[in-house]
Amino acid sequence: MMEWLVASSLLVPTSAILIWPLWRHSDRPLPAGVEGILEETDQERKEEKKRLLANLRLLRLHYAEGKVAKEDFQELETEYQQQLAVVLNGSEQVRTYVPVKPRPGLHHGGSAALLLLVSATSLLLFNHYWKVAPATAQPTQELNADAMVQRLEARLAANPNDIEGQMMMARSYTALGRSNEALKAWNKVLELEPENSEVSGNVAVMLLQTGGETEVREALKLIARLRQTDPAEPGWLWYQSMGEDLLGQRDEARATLEELLPMLPPESEKAAMVREALAQMTSAR
Repeated sequence: MMEWLVASSLLVPTSAILIWPLWRHSDRPLPAGVEGILEETDQERKEEKKRLLANLRLLRLHYAEGKVAKEDFQELETEYQQQLAVVLNGSEQVRTYVPVKPRPGLHHGGSAALLLLVSATSLLLFNHYWKVAPATAQPTQELNADAMVQRLEARLAANPNDIEGQMMMARSYTALGRSNEALKAWNKVLELEPENSEVSGNVAVMLLQTGGETEVREALKLIARLRQTDPAEPGWLWYQSMGEDLLGQRDEARATLEELLPMLPPESEKAAMVREALAQMTSAR
């Protein structure tokens, strides 16, 4: 008995709200201001279009940077494109407001049919869900770093020699601030591809960031090998000076910066950074 009282208390006001406008104003023209509603709807469509395009560009950028797995990228790109197609299709339709001649008989009959439909459907649903507990809603699948890392970890557990997967894993760990795990992943890639200059550079930089003497010396060995491979790249000299400074080798660090400075455009930001570092070394002496 209690459930039917609850159902009635919900159904009666709901039906009144839905039916009363049709019955009460059936002999009046539609109210002014419909044009404003249409304009507001157009603005909402424009905002939705901008949001979807921004999300799509961001997704493609993350994929290009290796921050998103291929299967995640394809799934999300398809979803955004489908949503965008719906928005674009709706915005292209010609929507012109035409005053409608009042038709009281149709309004009254429609209101009665609507009342019957709402009542029957509401009672059936209420009767079902009052007795059966609703199933737990499944969480919406979202692109998030933790889920991506878990999928990559499972993928690499099955195939630890997956170079592309290890590089994605290293970048993901770096983005999450998990430096130790990132360094392990980069070292695994370096083990698989010892001649890969990009990977050697990443490992060297992360070793320097630890600040430990053993790690810094290992970083300097990698940098020396990179300088032999690509002597025209000035960036290795910058990192070499950083490692020498961390080991307390001030004179060597200064000499390295002096060697680096002529390799840079005089008015560039990097040249200014080198001059500032040299000035600080001079003042610290």
